[in-house]
Amino acid sequence: MNIRAIRNKCFRKWNNVDLVLSDMIAVHPSHAFLNNPPISNVYQYLADFVSKGSCALLNKDAQSLKVLDWGTGKGQVTYFLKKFEIKNTISCDIEEERHDSTFGQDHPIIDKANIKVDPLKHPWVLPYEDSSFDVVVSFGVLEHVPNDLESMKEINRVLKKGGLFFCFHLPRKTGWLHWLARNGGDDYHDRLYDKTVVKRLIEKSNFELLDVWNRSILPKNRFDFKFNHVAERLDLFFVRYTPLNLISTNVEFVAQKK
Repeated sequence: MNIRAIRNKCFRKWNNVDLVLSDMIAVHPSHAFLNNPPISNVYQYLADFVSKGSCALLNKDAQSLKVLDWGTGKGQVTYFLKKFEIKNTISCDIEEERHDSTFGQDHPIIDKANIKVDPLKHPWVLPYEDSSFDVVVSFGVLEHVPNDLESMKEINRVLKKGGLFFCFHLPRKTGWLHWLARNGGDDYHDRLYDKTVVKRLIEKSNFELLDVWNRSILPKNRFDFKFNHVAERLDLFFVRYTPLNLISTNVEFVAQKK
């Protein structure tokens, strides 16, 4: 099965809210979005895709993979990667007092799930040896780093030959939700992307592009839809088969170290 077929299969599966995680974050309003069924589902099907896609492409089982969660934040990505059998997940984040850094916010998931987060002292240089990881994952991180190209080169360095970089939640230039946010004064994302920019970054950082796609139309972070699984299926359909693809929210990709 090729990587696109694996992606489509993982994305079609509905994952219910994780009750163990819900208990961890129960008294933390800053983490409440993870109890929103559509948001919880997205994180889980992306983590499932990393697990299944990596196993298939690298011909390894999930337990033997060494994965770097680059920009751990609240810790939910590391938690879900481990839930989907990637037990050897290393977590790291920039050591700054920022609201989007592990070290600048509450972190009940990290505390209660016993997740160790390596502090990053430099905006893009990583404290790991060459060829240390099978996989690196980015969930909404690349658009915030000071230098995305240098970060991509550094990710390439710490990957083994043939290693994989999964990059999710990259905000699209033509995404309608980003247009609304920016017109409302919210410039949270430092940069916006499209497939052309992604391909240029991949080429300059010694990766080979394996798959790239657009994702998400509905404002899942704002609503708890009454029929969540139906809404998610409609969302995936709109992006894949209709002109609404042109204003979808994210561009995402999988790349392999040459």
